[in-house]
Amino acid sequence: MAPGREELVADRPFVGASGKLLWALAKRAGIDRSDCYILNTIGEWPDGSDGSPTPAQFDCWWDRFADALAEYRGTTALLLGGSALWRITGLSGGIDAWRGYLIKPEECQPLSRHKLVNIPYKTGNKAKGRKAGDPRWVRVAETTQTALGGIRLILPTLHPAGVIRTGGATMPLLAGDLERVKRALDNTLAPSRTAYGERPLVLVSKDSPSPISVDIETGGATADFSDIVRIGMADSVQCWSAPWNSHSRSCARETLADPSRPVVIHNAGFDVPRLAAAGAPVCGPIRDTMFGAALLQPDLKKGLNAAASLYLDCHRWKHEAESAPAKYNALDAIREYELWQVEEQLLSETGQLSLFTDVLMEGLPVLIDMGTRGIRLDTDRRSSWLRELDHQAMVLGAKWYEASGGCNPSSPPQLKKLFNRLGMDIPFNKYGAESTDKMAMQQLKDLNPSHSGLIDLLLEYKGVLKDIATYAKVEVGADGAVHPNFTPAFKDEDGLGKGLAGTWRPTAKEPNLQNQPEIARRMYVPREGHCFVGGDYSQLEARLLAGYSGDAALMEACDHGIHDINAAKLGVTKTLAKNAFYGWSYLAGARTLHFTFKGKGIHVPIRQCQDLLDSFDKAYSVAAGFRAATIELARNKRYVENGFGLRRYFPQLSFPAPAAMATHIQSSGAMMMWHTLKQHQSAARSFGGDILLMVHDDVLWEVPIEAEAAAVAALTEIMTQPFNQVAPGFRCPITPKTSHSSWGELKPWNQTKSQL
Repeated sequence: MAPGREELVADRPFVGASGKLLWALAKRAGIDRSDCYILNTIGEWPDGSDGSPTPAQFDCWWDRFADALAEYRGTTALLLGGSALWRITGLSGGIDAWRGYLIKPEECQPLSRHKLVNIPYKTGNKAKGRKAGDPRWVRVAETTQTALGGIRLILPTLHPAGVIRTGGATMPLLAGDLERVKRALDNTLAPSRTAYGERPLVLVSKDSPSPISVDIETGGATADFSDIVRIGMADSVQCWSAPWNSHSRSCARETLADPSRPVVIHNAGFDVPRLAAAGAPVCGPIRDTMFGAALLQPDLKKGLNAAASLYLDCHRWKHEAESAPAKYNALDAIREYELWQVEEQLLSETGQLSLFTDVLMEGLPVLIDMGTRGIRLDTDRRSSWLRELDHQAMVLGAKWYEASGGCNPSSPPQLKKLFNRLGMDIPFNKYGAESTDKMAMQQLKDLNPSHSGLIDLLLEYKGVLKDIATYAKVEVGADGAVHPNFTPAFKDEDGLGKGLAGTWRPTAKEPNLQNQPEIARRMYVPREGHCFVGGDYSQLEARLLAGYSGDAALMEACDHGIHDINAAKLGVTKTLAKNAFYGWSYLAGARTLHFTFKGKGIHVPIRQCQDLLDSFDKAYSVAAGFRAATIELARNKRYVENGFGLRRYFPQLSFPAPAAMATHIQSSGAMMMWHTLKQHQSAARSFGGDILLMVHDDVLWEVPIEAEAAAVAALTEIMTQPFNQVAPGFRCPITPKTSHSSWGELKPWNQTKSQL
């Protein structure tokens, strides 16, 4: 893009922090600085407000850049960042859209520049001292195309400065692209297939079943409740794409009917239920390449555009959705097929292939079925609750607008203006940005007790508004049930490390069924003649730490109510003991713990927080040693690996030890849930019911009332089975619960049984 301050002083490109990162990764890929011809798009500090060169700067340095480029005698160009991408190729969309893809010179677009042109005056003007024919310099726009000389292959990637700004989280992208450059130089690129047909075929697998990939495009709903408008399918040799009709559906149905043939899909949670509804169910084992991408690089984006650009040597195609729908759909199918070939090898190399195929992909259809079945919602209960919430919102809203002078409670700028006028400064969150969330407001209240009433009113009002928007106003299907999405919706626009990417805990979205208040859970009721049977693990994360570490004192405390025991030992409330323990478990420092308490409206001095952490070190010294050893090993390897073989990589420049420890424990709890998903479904269905929910550490079945007792026993047996992956004979107890009325009225089974 442009020289930085160090480069301007040294008069040499890439000698600062960006350069050190770039050349370290290049050397790892087998490329030396002496192999490279290095150019900046401009030769001065960039003046743009976003840190990029301005159009005037591009214009000023245009000819010198073109002359320098003309001296290059190589055939490959690596473009670092969006400015370099535009200056060479003229392509729109930005670096995130094109990063990692191969670009041919003929794909480049014309650029617009301004240049000074000497044009004579057409007429004279004595008053201004000019006559016809006198020269004048005029700035005119010119369309031009970069002369690439002998360059035959262009590879865009991230600027190393951008990688540094992410804390190193995107380092695998830059590293992968440099490895691709080396393959290009060595003529070992593996170009992706592009051939396809537009006539639907039944793709027959010869000998042992080989994988088949399928990709659908969706649009308006049709009479058979499918919104599929086009389908593409590919195997190792052939590929076709066709509009969705009776013929293409017949070919798809026959191809997907083999129960032993693996079916490759990117985001199966979207495609599989739509194919089933349209009469072409997926019968073979699923290989979801989005899940594979998440397992291999959990902090990177998981959409097909992002995953393909990291693992495949291919040209970009996602921008052709409207201009060439058949090509777009066919290449989706081809890229998914080829992506699985790469992911399968990498998962095998990292020891995670069995975890992927035998655990995650076995559990995925269960999550999809859970969303399809849904959980019934009592509309009368919801209407009653909504009327109550609406009344509360009107009363609280009137009080708030009067007290705040008309400030919008959902507008951070307006809240900031209000608080500043009252002499209060908005707190900063852990990312260094001003925040008006619940924790920030608790901190603000603690710092400004004279305004506590106003802040309490704000929190109460926003809480009611959240109950309305998040919990009460949910979409109900024609069957009277709510159909949440239990599969991760990783898309190209997702931020880094969201959702299931870090911990792999199953979640429920659309609607959000996590952390539902009890009153919201009362809307969800069993179907007629059925009851709810559920269970959640008791102190799972503490027990996992005790199991992994072999800390007998910690396990004994878990068996007798760890938070009560800790509160008694430390002479503090149970709330303090619980939060302090989990902070200690995940390597939180005294300052972090101090602000955690502040967010809950509790003031605990930093010194006391440190004393609490020190007390846990003494009480559970074996677990403390395990934490230290685990983090030291992870720091050296740059990843943590739990007992189930799940890895979480940490490419960050500064190793996040607390996040690594939290991931290790929480991902183990998640794997326990994944390991039992199919067991839960099979057992619940054996009673004529089904599994409805698996959120965090909770499981909920719906079974006929007459099977209640047997279902309780079966659910308990599944959840309390030994998980030797943690430690020999490791088990975690549960409290089984049942309800005939609603999800929010579950009671321990022993109480329900006595009432019956």
